[in-house]
Amino acid sequence: MYFKMYFSMFMTLCLFGHVEAKCLANTPPQETTSSSAGGCMETYTPECGNLTSLFDYEFLTLLTSEQDGCTVFSCPRGLRPLVHASFENTELPKPTDIIQDTFIIVARYSWGQVEDMLSQFGIECDGDKWKVTKYLLGIHYATPDKEFRNLGRDGSYDGMKTEVMQMTCSTAHLPGD
Repeated sequence: MYFKMYFSMFMTLCLFGHVEAKCLANTPPQETTSSSAGGCMETYTPECGNLTSLFDYEFLTLLTSEQDGCTVFSCPRGLRPLVHASFENTELPKPTDIIQDTFIIVARYSWGQVEDMLSQFGIECDGDKWKVTKYLLGIHYATPDKEFRNLGRDGSYDGMKTEVMQMTCSTAHLPGD
């Protein structure tokens, strides 16, 4: 199970581009908070556990800063937040031209301004899983012809929920960039 999941994420990263391979955070932060519309968002809940456990610390260059008394997670300049997800654990319609059940959700590149990666994706605890509810640049997936497709860039997926498998910061260049 885990081998299949991590192999799938590895293949997705290989298909979509290079991931920054240095680690500024050697250990995951413990119960921290992040900015959201209603104040600070808890990144630990008894139902969902610690959201930071989903951060890929092997490849993640994660920055934290304080904004309005909340801890904000962001990617360094020139990198973008990226979420790995599966069509098995989403409300999104499954395309017919996929080579694997995984896809990625990305946000804009960071160019110096601090953008909270949790609010960019609208991450929330739902049941016992952390889920994405915003798809700023849609979703990206690979086809059998090794083409990359981008769906939902128009905001049509916003509000639909997708379970977060893993989060990282990436230099991935994707269709529509």
